[in-house]
Amino acid sequence: MKKIVVYIFAFIIAFVSTTGLVYVLNDNFINIFKFDFNKKAKKVSIAEKEKMSFENASIEEYTKKIISEIKNELIDSLSNFKNTGQDTVYKEIVKIVPDQKLLDSLETVSEAKEIAENNMAKKSKELEELREALGTNNKKEYNDWVAATVKLYEAMDSKRAAKIISNYSDNVARDIIYKMKNKKAAEILSNLNSEQIVKLTQAK
Repeated sequence: MKKIVVYIFAFIIAFVSTTGLVYVLNDNFINIFKFDFNKKAKKVSIAEKEKMSFENASIEEYTKKIISEIKNELIDSLSNFKNTGQDTVYKEIVKIVPDQKLLDSLETVSEAKEIAENNMAKKSKELEELREALGTNNKKEYNDWVAATVKLYEAMDSKRAAKIISNYSDNVARDIIYKMKNKKAAEILSNLNSEQIVKLTQAK
């Protein structure tokens, strides 16, 4: 009788242990009965999913809204270029505006305009250096650049254009000035000092 009780007790312990082990394994792995021991993906409650989705959507929508507002303000501030009839000039200026990541960090529209104009001056300076390095071999490319640059400066505020042009070498600045319409060239020259005006208007 004692042996039977021991066997029964041992059987109960073995049964409980096995059942518990099966439960734990089945809870952690996909299907232990089919020998699929890949771990189950962590369950996320519906409430948690909805919260995560809402937070992600809110951040994304807010970011898009801020970027959109800054871009719209910037384009509005440049719209006076388009009103001059220089559609090509307008498009070129918008092209060199910084990308969205940089726009995201700008505090004011005036900063964006200044960066755009500085980028344009930098690109122009690079072409000027290329022209001086290659000499007359690149004359056509240089002339094309001068023609395009003249259009940009004619559409720009005269004071700002004068500030940028004053950074060029005398020869390049002279080429740009003499390709401009007389009225615009005179406005730009009026924003330079007398020494600069003499240099740019004297014979080569």
